[in-house]
Amino acid sequence: MPHPESGEFIFGLLGNGDLSMRKAAAKALAAVVCAEGAADAFPDVVSRLTDTHRCHSVSFLISSGEGGDADEDGAHASWRSGCLLALASCHTCPDIDSAAEALFHFLVREALGDYNESIRDQAVQTGLKLIDAVNSAHQMSTLQLLEGFLQEADEGDDSDLRAQDMAREGAVVLLGAAAKHLPKDSPKLWSVVDKMLSSTTIPSEAVQRNVGKCLIPLMKVRRRSLFAL
Repeated sequence: MPHPESGEFIFGLLGNGDLSMRKAAAKALAAVVCAEGAADAFPDVVSRLTDTHRCHSVSFLISSGEGGDADEDGAHASWRSGCLLALASCHTCPDIDSAAEALFHFLVREALGDYNESIRDQAVQTGLKLIDAVNSAHQMSTLQLLEGFLQEADEGDDSDLRAQDMAREGAVVLLGAAAKHLPKDSPKLWSVVDKMLSSTTIPSEAVQRNVGKCLIPLMKVRRRSLFAL
């Protein structure tokens, strides 16, 4: 049996069926990889977390059939949850900026479309923590990624509307959060607000509800910028 303090032992606990155990393991793993002198291990751990999440997403869909059946998720859901909790806990790592682009791409293109609602929520929370943690240099690229994803979803086919709506719901929340970091006089702020306003036409109650919540603080910033002219 591995030593209880080893990284491998902690990593294995991310797939535990108990949420409190997964949360504890996520914090412990982050403490190890974010410690001073552990910079070399950080990229490998992030890559392993995303790969493990991806593995259990594919395994779940294969075992339950395309479209996903939450009743068949079980251990796969625990692992996806644990990986997201660990990534969220790593947002305080000194080297988080080096992994920011890959992490946002993973969240937007993969994790936000999870068929399990609680795991989708964890993906959004992970994204929110990363948005607040990374430096301003990544904010613009994150906005472009989210806008591009929403544009693709709007123009995509109707082969899986459920998955598209679930992913767009989270992307809208992250878009609004990222936009709040823009300078109040940034021209980009206007285009983000316009994009979110156009998202209100998406025939999904959840998407429209989240757009409304995100627009309130952005419209206040936009109004202040208008008065300042």
